[in-house]
Amino acid sequence: AGNSYPMEQETTIDEIRLLGLILYICLFLLVIIDLILEKFRKGITSFQRKAENGFYMFTVLFLTSRIVWMVYRMFERDNFSFVVSRCSFLFFFSAYTLVIFFWAEQYHKSYYDSTKFLPNLKISFIATNFILWTFQLVVVVLFFLSDRDSFEDNAIYDFNIFLDLVLTALIALFFILYGAQLLRKKWSLELKHEAVKISIITLIFFCCFVLRTLMFGYRFWMHSLMNSDLYIICAYYIPELVPCILQIYIVKTSRKEEEIKEKFIDDLYEDSDDPWETDALISM
Repeated sequence: AGNSYPMEQETTIDEIRLLGLILYICLFLLVIIDLILEKFRKGITSFQRKAENGFYMFTVLFLTSRIVWMVYRMFERDNFSFVVSRCSFLFFFSAYTLVIFFWAEQYHKSYYDSTKFLPNLKISFIATNFILWTFQLVVVVLFFLSDRDSFEDNAIYDFNIFLDLVLTALIALFFILYGAQLLRKKWSLELKHEAVKISIITLIFFCCFVLRTLMFGYRFWMHSLMNSDLYIICAYYIPELVPCILQIYIVKTSRKEEEIKEKFIDDLYEDSDDPWETDALISM
């Protein structure tokens, strides 16, 4: 997505871009450090762990391409910046469609004992992303072949922004739908603490993606350009950084809970002379 900036705002925009670049680099380093540390931990090969690793992979690719785009765009805005921007959006989209499909798996059935990646919805996840990536490749080729005076005056560019708007709105919709279903399921099982946590997470995700939808659609609906400072913050920094930080926090919290549970089980086996008695305690 793009916007045009008056000359008198360039200094402020440069400062905001520099601040944003620092934030993206810090988040990138946080993810890389966590991935390195994870290799030295005793992990389990569950479906949940594989889904988390998939999210981390897409997040690293997203942050890498976004950082490259931000650095390059400080100096140039051309076809290369458009391609890198498309890649960053697609990696971000893949990361959060993975989260949505994981939520869907959780709602329909729990597969925590399975080592398969998205046991039921794997084909749907792959097909969705394959179609989008293929379509984006066609859009990029058409964009290169089109005649244009600027990005904003190009019909293909505008169509691509509108597609981003629709996809972002769909992600927001799926988050609120499956979040509500998971909330209802947890509440019915008397897991009220988890239900409250799910409702907060769902609301944050939903608000971030709705905010981005509104930012992408502003130029189409209002037929004018938004304040550039506000646009950069609300179309990029908040909708991208907040979901990433939140999901990374969820993953780290989940892994801590796994470690506590594993330690508890190991301690039970160490303290009990009768393994059958320990299995009976765990199953209770």
